[in-house]
Amino acid sequence: MESQRITVSRSVSRRGAKRFSVEISKARSGGGGDVFDRGLACLFRCCRIQGPCCTFAGVVGALGLGRETRGVKPPSPTPPFVMKCFERLVMRHIKTQLPPFLDPMQFVYRPNRSTDDAIFTTLHLALTHLDNKDLYVRMLFIDFSSAFNRIIPQHLIEKLNLLGLNASLCNLILDFLTGRPQSVRIGNSISSTTTLGTGAPQGCVLSPLLFTLLTRNCVAMHSSNHIIKFADDMIVVGLISKNDESAYREEVQRLTAWCGANNLSLNVDKTKEIVVDFRRAQSDQSPLIIDGSSVEIVKSTKFLGVHLADNLTWSLNTSSITKKAQQHLFFLRRLRKTHLSMVPCSTEGPLRAS
Repeated sequence: MESQRITVSRSVSRRGAKRFSVEISKARSGGGGDVFDRGLACLFRCCRIQGPCCTFAGVVGALGLGRETRGVKPPSPTPPFVMKCFERLVMRHIKTQLPPFLDPMQFVYRPNRSTDDAIFTTLHLALTHLDNKDLYVRMLFIDFSSAFNRIIPQHLIEKLNLLGLNASLCNLILDFLTGRPQSVRIGNSISSTTTLGTGAPQGCVLSPLLFTLLTRNCVAMHSSNHIIKFADDMIVVGLISKNDESAYREEVQRLTAWCGANNLSLNVDKTKEIVVDFRRAQSDQSPLIIDGSSVEIVKSTKFLGVHLADNLTWSLNTSSITKKAQQHLFFLRRLRKTHLSMVPCSTEGPLRAS
């Protein structure tokens, strides 16, 4: 039987210079996927015995300093495909050890939940509150500065221990977050390697889950406030009654203090606030002050890919979707003029490029 061999080699940073390798024979005919899964499971068992080993080297391409690169997120190293498969096994194992009930307002990694549920919950809270007279709602859309890069591994491990994760799994996660070699590439030149000891790698499978576990205790303290989360996207919803915003403003202050205690930084320039007020006699709303800077009050903003407006209508979001659809239809018309076949393989490239 013809087979394809895949070799994975990782160093064990906490057990000296020992190395181990796992060879996976993936048959090209029948049952190959099962063999591949068993090989990764064997890799996981080997890690449990010999110690953590989820470090990988990364090379980051540097951005220029011109105007065209302003506002562009810096690139991040992409982990190997085999390591992503291994991370999914680790993530599955982590989920089996988590308590059944965590934060009900965190919608990521929950069965039968998606971004739509987070958006619908936000709108339901606001609309239900606005059914009564003389009430309004303030929504604070949080933006973190490099959220994943500011995770302190030791602090995260302490929280994982409180959740009941066993020591060997915590050590595996700690090694995944520390001792990661990384270098920068500019053209054909590559810098010397630097070992990173903080943050979670961008583009990894485990990083959003670890950030979710880090923020699990970031919950609203007052009954009139709600903190809705989807990974690192967060909204503070304040249900204001009798023009009393004290509970809402105290909630924002507690959130700011919590971020400081967990080494997270709020990007005040990108953090926006929407005031939903349908009262006839509307008063001027004073902006929130975070770290000495005022938060901008806007008419609309984007949350989880959906445009939310202060009138809670779908007009802006519908217009945005229509505009994107028209852009895609333009490429389809061009394809029709060139007499190309309208099969998925012919249209996939132009549509993704748009």
